[in-house]
Amino acid sequence: MAIPTVCICLEGGPGAVQAMLEALKRGVPVVVIEGSGRAADCVCLAYKHIVPPEQETGIWTIAADKVDVVKNKIEEFFGPGKVESVYQEIAEMMRDETMVSVFKLDDGSNKKPDLDLAILKALLKSTSKSSASFDTQLGLALSWNRVDVAKGEIFKADNSSAFKMDQLFDPLFTALIDDKSDFVSLFLNEGVILQNFLTLKRLEDLYKKVKPKTPLHYLLKEQLGEKEDISHVTMRHVGELMEELMPDTFKSRYRTDPWYSAENSTGHDDVMQFLDNKEERGVPNPDLDLFTWAILANRQTITRIIWERSKENIASALMATKMLKTMANKISENVELAKIGRAHVLNSSHTVISYAVFCL
Repeated sequence: MAIPTVCICLEGGPGAVQAMLEALKRGVPVVVIEGSGRAADCVCLAYKHIVPPEQETGIWTIAADKVDVVKNKIEEFFGPGKVESVYQEIAEMMRDETMVSVFKLDDGSNKKPDLDLAILKALLKSTSKSSASFDTQLGLALSWNRVDVAKGEIFKADNSSAFKMDQLFDPLFTALIDDKSDFVSLFLNEGVILQNFLTLKRLEDLYKKVKPKTPLHYLLKEQLGEKEDISHVTMRHVGELMEELMPDTFKSRYRTDPWYSAENSTGHDDVMQFLDNKEERGVPNPDLDLFTWAILANRQTITRIIWERSKENIASALMATKMLKTMANKISENVELAKIGRAHVLNSSHTVISYAVFCL
């Protein structure tokens, strides 16, 4: 996604009106601060009195009976010599209503003005006519971590046909990696089916995208060897880690089930065909696989979200508790991670224990 750009006008003279018009011609949306004075207030006044196109021209205009009102405001700030030129520029700015947004410094409420929200809404508004508007708008809301905007502006009741379910797959993956649990919950509530989302490739990629200097990154590096990059992680490496973290004779499905690794297969044609097509085929137990990743990656709220969906939540919680306790002890042996990692992992462990107790 290209870096979004917005032009913001705070007060300003005739040159500010020219700058806003030039921005609009380049496809850059404009946010005008109402109440800041001069040019900004002239534009806001005009914006309040625009009327939609009468024909299919798509061009908005200033209401005929309000033209003199706008011109009087321009004259008040800039004198009679600037009225016509500034008015014409403002009128041209109004032609596309979706590209101009007004932000009130004081809307009469006790709420703190949220300029960030105004900027984001301006970007969403300006992309509403784009053929890729849904993907663009959702990407913006996710980048800004504004699930409230996603719910109110993108996933509206009358917007259910604006997207296909697989358009939520990449945003869901991003939300998992960036630990944006509100978005994870939103996408699942909007109907994402984990069986369709969680392919073997996506599952492996979740582990490959683990951030450096985190407990899971350190433990996976141990499995790979210090010379190997984390991008070489396979599900067998994850399985080996799980077996280290679990006591007794536990065998991870990632080291026994051919569904997860070619090394687990006996060479049957159907298995090998699946492994060659792992980008499209779902994993056998997506809830458990995603829960396991969330536990190991220390995504506490996401863990809870996935755990509540699980059919085997007591067993999952007990398994997670055992892994986390061992994980905390292993981390304490690493000086760099001991101060931050062990406390976080133990906190996750206590949280998971509370889940198990709740189920009993």
